[in-house]
Amino acid sequence: MYVPPTSPLARIWATWGYLQSIGSRELTARGDNYYLAFEGIRYAKPPIGYNSFRDPISFNYQGNTERKVHCMDIDSNGKVFGEEDCLCINVYTPLPYVNKSLPVLIWIDGRRFHYESVRDSVCQPARLVEKWMVVVTVNYRLGPLGFLSSEGKSNPGNYGLKDQQMAIEWVFKNIHKFGGDPKKITLGGEGGGAAHVLFHLNGALSGRISKGIALSGSRFAPWAISKIGWVKRNTRTIMVSFWSLNHLDRFRTMTSSEIVAKANKLNNHWLVYRAIWLEKILYPFIPVVDGAVIKDDPWKKVGTQGNFSLLLGIKDKEESFIDSFLKKEKKIGSLVSSIFWDDFNYELIVGKANNLISDDRYKVAEFYKSNNDLKSIIKDGWFIFPAMAEAKFHRGPFEAFMYQDLRGTPSQNETMKNLSDLIARFVYGNPSELKSYSEDKRLFKITAALHNPRLFKEMDEPMSKRMQTWKSLNMLPPHDSTSIASTGQEGNQSTSNASREMSQPHLPCFSFPEHL
Repeated sequence: MYVPPTSPLARIWATWGYLQSIGSRELTARGDNYYLAFEGIRYAKPPIGYNSFRDPISFNYQGNTERKVHCMDIDSNGKVFGEEDCLCINVYTPLPYVNKSLPVLIWIDGRRFHYESVRDSVCQPARLVEKWMVVVTVNYRLGPLGFLSSEGKSNPGNYGLKDQQMAIEWVFKNIHKFGGDPKKITLGGEGGGAAHVLFHLNGALSGRISKGIALSGSRFAPWAISKIGWVKRNTRTIMVSFWSLNHLDRFRTMTSSEIVAKANKLNNHWLVYRAIWLEKILYPFIPVVDGAVIKDDPWKKVGTQGNFSLLLGIKDKEESFIDSFLKKEKKIGSLVSSIFWDDFNYELIVGKANNLISDDRYKVAEFYKSNNDLKSIIKDGWFIFPAMAEAKFHRGPFEAFMYQDLRGTPSQNETMKNLSDLIARFVYGNPSELKSYSEDKRLFKITAALHNPRLFKEMDEPMSKRMQTWKSLNMLPPHDSTSIASTGQEGNQSTSNASREMSQPHLPCFSFPEHL
């Protein structure tokens, strides 16, 4: 039987042949629903040898590893896990998938601190594909393998972000073969991945993807992007640790597991340089302003953001990670609070506050210091205040919620189900149906509260009072500001590197020996 090559049947056969060529396995989702998992599909050449610490190179091989791959990283116990050859994506599509035009959710995980795991994700494909969507999860280079940088042309960094961009381009080109519609893509992420999502949607992908989801992360968070010189210094330190290697080509001859392990040991420098104890928590290798993927610090271009629908979520106990830190580091746990307050760095904790004079800035510091309230200032400065900034500066439709992180408890399944339902409604463009705190204390809307922190009173009165203090000091720049200089004045487009570094809110300033 002759089948015209342009007929629907021919397209179905061609798609089926393509999917068969890359392999799959059939899994049960829920009840009588089934989905296909295409795991380990390569989207770029292996980033090893000559290709390491370089931009990813596209790869058109129609095949996969038929297994899930993790990129190399350090777990919470300090052990290296994962693989160097990891630039793969995983595609999960419900059956039947041929000749469908389903919405697509691309998910980017990423941790912000040590003692978190990129393998413990809110995104659960089995729950989401039963909502009739195609789910794509992205592997990208992590830690020094993905974000080592000299902050110059020879080694600009942000390789992990460039991996993500290449994976997203692969989805645009190929997702129709899996039943997905490239015009119905939502980009979502958790933790560091949430900040990455917002970098992309307010950057190179602006106008190409109409929906974004950011859970437990913001591009305005102090941990999301490096201050000038921070990653460069850490890169120099780790390269020198390899027998005084100082040339990137020679550095590429080292094994990835050695590099990752060395990067983890880099965090132990707090023993010598007590003012940087937060390095034990913060990653030393994070995104940098490179003029390409991230053209400028997000605080400097608050009036020129992308226009897309944003769903932002925060856990009610985001600050709980510090408990794990203190428990793990018993030898230093008793010193952390005193070190923190002795070496208090306002900009590290509370982020950008360009409109404040010096005396007003430290009102916030004293507000917390008087109570020795380390956990509250981390919660407010690293999560709530950045979320308030997203709410103020986001140009498109915006909705925010808070939820209880009940993983590991008997209530986990119900909360995860409700979270998956919320994500699915957003992906489909349906009303969120978010309830108030009084109606549902496990998952509730906070959109209005991010604009008016008095409304946090019902759910957390102490936090409401704290954030009212922040708001009363007029800490956010004007909504129409297009450039914020270190002096706090608007419209100054030509800020020198020196003043730019001064205005960075992210990481503390300290001196290292010249040989580092």
